Amino acid sequence: MIAADAQAEVYGVRKNGESVEYRGCVYGRSRSFEVGFIEECIGGGACGGTRNVTLAGALVARERFVASQVLGTKWIIEVEDLRNGHVLHKVPTGTSESGDPKIIGAGLTSAIVVKSDGAVAWIDENLVAAGLQYEVHVLDRSGERLLASGTDIAPRSLALAGSTLYWTQGGKPYSTTLN
Repeated sequence: MIAADAQAEVYGVRKNGESVEYRGCVYGRSRSFEVGFIEECIGGGACGGTRNVTLAGALVARERFVASQVLGTKWIIEVEDLRNGHVLHKVPTGTSESGDPKIIGAGLTSAIVVKSDGAVAWIDENLVAAGLQYEVHVLDRSGERLLASGTDIAPRSLALAGSTLYWTQGGKPYSTTLN
């Protein structure tokens, strides 16, 4: 079991004797959907996987990433409805400052939260010229936006209570409404 709530669950299934695929389903329905796969590297320097899987009702949010010499590096946030398999949101984790078109997203996520209406928030780890900094992002009815950035954001401090999003920066609590 990877994640579960009162309406749905995400679980791992071993495939081909080695790799693990993540699948999700809504309770009482006979169909499940592929949610991702465990982080792994497959020859030729290509690595990828699914991280930070979280549920809110029938919606699952996760980060998918791939790092390959051929394909480049991509860090993507996805929100999917497990009732029908439709992807509601698919956006980069942030904006890379590298200028390399093969890099999509800012970096790996350290936390993701999702609401049952599809609003999602995350903290990413962005390697900028000054070093590693963390960024708090949201995507909701008001659009996609960066709420905070800095080296002093607690990377796993993201929390959601109702529609209120919380995080810690510089030892102080911050909050906003996730619409």
